[in-house]
Amino acid sequence: MKRLLLLILLLLFISVIAGLLLYARNIRLSSGRGDPERVDLIVVLTGATGRINEGMRLLEGGVAPLLFVTGVEAAGQFYLNAPGYDVKRLRMEGRVLVDPTAKNTRENAFQTKLILRKIRPTPQSILLVTSTYHIPRAELMFKKWLPSVAIYVHPVKSGNYDPNDWWRDIRSIKLLVGEFFKYLGYRFFL
Repeated sequence: MKRLLLLILLLLFISVIAGLLLYARNIRLSSGRGDPERVDLIVVLTGATGRINEGMRLLEGGVAPLLFVTGVEAAGQFYLNAPGYDVKRLRMEGRVLVDPTAKNTRENAFQTKLILRKIRPTPQSILLVTSTYHIPRAELMFKKWLPSVAIYVHPVKSGNYDPNDWWRDIRSIKLLVGEFFKYLGYRFFL
């Protein structure tokens, strides 16, 4: 009986490690996807440095006519994280929309669904801007909440995770393991 239990635990451990490695590989592969030439809306999820600035760069580059920033950091850090851009003018023109209420990825997707109902014409495609390590979970959640919207992802490389060398840094390993288990939770329980 003990042997059977040990064998089951060993197989479970091997499965988790294999799943984690596949997850890391998918993150690395998703980092190399190209952006579409144009979408209806850019959606930036706050949480890590560089995301808002990258969204502003994409907006100014003409990738989309509108930018939606969602997350608790949106209210306080939005102006700080977009140096060099006239955010106040863009907000007054209605090109930048801000949601400071979402506290997690699920709420980001829900708030995006709500904002899509208010925009005319209703956006049919969005470019999701988030950190490389966050892409699988964010994409999964947005596809659940917005099944009829074409969702593209734009990875933002963050200083605390390198998709090519994640195993060399303990912070990257912790971040990857945490994201992997959050992804599994979203996948199977939400």
